[in-house]
Amino acid sequence: MTTGLTRRFATMILSACAISTVASTVIATAEPIVREEQAVTINGARETWQLVWDKPPATVCGPEDVAMATTCPCSGLAYGGYGQLSLVRTRDGREIERMDLRPLFGKFDDPDDKVAGSAYVARWPLAQDDADRDDKHDPGLIDDIKRRPAPVIMTFADYDRNGTASEFLLQVGTLPCGKRQFASIGLATRDGRLRALSSAAHPDAPLIVPLGVASAAEEHRTDYGPDPDLRRPWQRQPQRACGVGDQRRDPGEEPRVFVSGQGQARKAD
Repeated sequence: MTTGLTRRFATMILSACAISTVASTVIATAEPIVREEQAVTINGARETWQLVWDKPPATVCGPEDVAMATTCPCSGLAYGGYGQLSLVRTRDGREIERMDLRPLFGKFDDPDDKVAGSAYVARWPLAQDDADRDDKHDPGLIDDIKRRPAPVIMTFADYDRNGTASEFLLQVGTLPCGKRQFASIGLATRDGRLRALSSAAHPDAPLIVPLGVASAAEEHRTDYGPDPDLRRPWQRQPQRACGVGDQRRDPGEEPRVFVSGQGQARKAD
């Protein structure tokens, strides 16, 4: 084999290796990412519930634009990510059910047009002094934000009043001035499958309510049915104005958090 042919052959091999490496990198970065996981006991059996991105989420209300992240449309969502997000149940290391959470979103105000058709959740929490540091062009702000632990999403409580704390609140949008709207995710009583809680009046549609209503329902044992008294606990716990101070902090045992439902929504009457 001549020197010229040898060089061309070597170049072809190196090019093929480079293409293979790039393809492997793309495949690797497209692997699912566990956003959060928690252990929960269902009918005496220990399960693991995970919030899983199908691939690394894109950024929305991100730390690169703190001024936008602190506005009302980003209330409760900054600093966030969006994409295809699923709730996955596993038992004894085997997946037993998966719920695509995207259909719960897009019924209210989205933080950005680019998130249409996607789910979105906070990835790093806002701090009280972020806006001041951004105004002062603090060069270390973004790195500090990205070192913060991810906010806990799956904080279980007994929202359906069946005696088992196996539901959690998921913010699915906002109303004007940062009024955050939540679905409660858990297991259906009739078949034990994952779903968003619904009302007695509209059993086939997820019931989306403000945080004050959901919190009062859990704390005061208020029914999710079509009861006009739903208005009263909400009035006792009004929504705060939007802003950094409106971030929800979840008490209790800390789960593992990784930084890395069908139907149409209905507003509470």
